[in-house]
Amino acid sequence: MEYVGAGIGVIILLIVLNLLIGGLFLYLGASIAGIEKKTFGKSILGYFVSLVIVGIISFIFTLLFFFFPPLGALIGLVVGVLITAAILKGIFDTSFGKAFVALIMAWILSLIVTFLVSLAFGASLFGIFGL
Repeated sequence: MEYVGAGIGVIILLIVLNLLIGGLFLYLGASIAGIEKKTFGKSILGYFVSLVIVGIISFIFTLLFFFFPPLGALIGLVVGVLITAAILKGIFDTSFGKAFVALIMAWILSLIVTFLVSLAFGASLFGIFGL
C-alpha cells in the first residue's frame, strides 16, 4: 500500500515540475516577444491555462470530426492556440501579436531544449528522427 502513496507523490512532483518548466519556457518566450509586464507567476498561470484550453478544444474538435480525427485535432490545435494567445494577451496585459509570439517561442525553445537534452543523454540523430 505504501507504493500507492509513493506513486501519487511522484505524480504530484511531475505535475509541479511540468508547470515550473513550462512556465519558464513561456517566461523566456515572453522575454523574446518583448512583453513588458511578464512575471514568472503569470507565465506559470499562462502555461497552465494553455494546457487546459488546448487540450479541451482539441478534444472537442476531435469528437466533432470523429470521421477523420486528424482533421479535428489539427483544427482544435489551431483554435486552441488562438484562444490561448487571446487569454495570454489578458494575463500579460499585452497585444495579441506579442502573446502569440511568446507562445510560439515557448514551444520552439522547449523543442530545442528537448532535442539538446536527448543528444546529451546519448540519443543519436538516427534514433530521434527515425532514420
